[in-house]
Amino acid sequence: MLMRLLAPFLLAFMAFALSACEPANVRKTMPEQEPANGRTEVFVMGMLHASHKTSKRYSLEVIRETVNAVHPDIILTELPATTYRQALAGFAETGRVTEKRARAFPEYIDAIIPMTSTHDFAIIGTAGWTPAIAAHRNEVLASIARDPARGSQWLAWQRSQAAFREAVAGHQDDPQFIHSTAYDDAVRQLYLPYMRYFDRDLGPGGWDAVNRSHWANIAGELDQLKGQKKRVLITYGAYHKHRILDALAQRDDVIVRDIRPCFPD
Repeated sequence: MLMRLLAPFLLAFMAFALSACEPANVRKTMPEQEPANGRTEVFVMGMLHASHKTSKRYSLEVIRETVNAVHPDIILTELPATTYRQALAGFAETGRVTEKRARAFPEYIDAIIPMTSTHDFAIIGTAGWTPAIAAHRNEVLASIARDPARGSQWLAWQRSQAAFREAVAGHQDDPQFIHSTAYDDAVRQLYLPYMRYFDRDLGPGGWDAVNRSHWANIAGELDQLKGQKKRVLITYGAYHKHRILDALAQRDDVIVRDIRPCFPD
């Protein structure tokens, strides 16, 4: 009897919590977490790249289910413009993603890009890095690691990585934790010595520089969507997520939705 009495209230609560994760035609009949009022709805989904292939908590299937729940009009990806175009063209022609650099992102080649066969969202590449920037970064970091004069700097970076692993231990592939402020705070601490000691050497590949480049491209796409009432899903490596959220908070033409209710139980 008690459950019968409580059922309407439980259903109302669930509708409220999940309304931002429903398709547009369903969402109109349910209460919003907060009305969009003409703003672009934005979800930010932090990715684990290769780990999605082995994680059970944050698997490729979880990505597919979450994309279905968000029901985006557009997905902004961590692929450069040329890379994403080639990846999409190859998939359209062969049914497989063969573009070399895209293959480093299982979330795209094994989940999101194949979903375009049955879904009508658009995919856009917004990454600020290029293969040349990535190659230069790897070269410079390898040189710094071998330089005895910079041993203390490299040790500080290694210790920061160890502290981060300890901070996220047991939760490193939990999508609920990855999309928490605790995770973001741990990432901020992780990159402090990296930015302090290496960013100047890395130039465009430095942590601050590459995040600024990512955001410039994301912002450019959002500028074009003003007033169109679109729903956008931003998918970047989880380490970049807090930088994107910080930048989104400075805009008045978007409303940032919490993606955590969209993850499957």
